[in-house]
Amino acid sequence: MRFTVFALVAAFFVVVALVHAQDCNNPQTQAEMNQCATKDHEAATRELNEIYNKYRDRLNKEQKEGIQEVQHAWMRFCDLTCRFESSGVEGGSAYGSLYQVV
Repeated sequence: MRFTVFALVAAFFVVVALVHAQDCNNPQTQAEMNQCATKDHEAATRELNEIYNKYRDRLNKEQKEGIQEVQHAWMRFCDLTCRFESSGVEGGSAYGSLYQVV
């Protein structure tokens, strides 16, 4: 019973923290910084996908196959780079804001 009450209280504080983290111009806690980094990452991913799809639509069949191969290599490069660049803070509270995996 105690654990259930504790879990509910903890969940409440997590929700409150997420609701208050709306101002990404001035995040106050690491949790807010992580949440803002996630929002930024998601917005950049949406923009990148939109640009990529517009570009891809102009290509012929062979070029589309070629760019898909390039895209996979680029994604692998990005993942490896993110792992390396964030390895110094792995396990810490800043890790989530430095390492984003799509």
